[in-house]
Amino acid sequence: MDTRESLFSFINIIIAVIAAYFLFRKKPRDAVVSRGPLFMVCFLLFFSVGVGNLPLALPGLFERALGHSVWVN
Repeated sequence: MDTRESLFSFINIIIAVIAAYFLFRKKPRDAVVSRGPLFMVCFLLFFSVGVGNLPLALPGLFERALGHSVWVN
């Protein structure tokens, strides 16, 4: 497990989860639709980078799941 890649990946995912919590915790449910695009543009990028970086962060797990090394093109 690469500690630096894991930390980078998990921090990005945590940023997206915390942002989603603070954006969508408000009570008026009719305004949720208006907050969705802000979340998608600003914070879904952090989540996608974090999830996309997981194979580099946890190569052993993905090598077992895929059946080959994550470094193979």
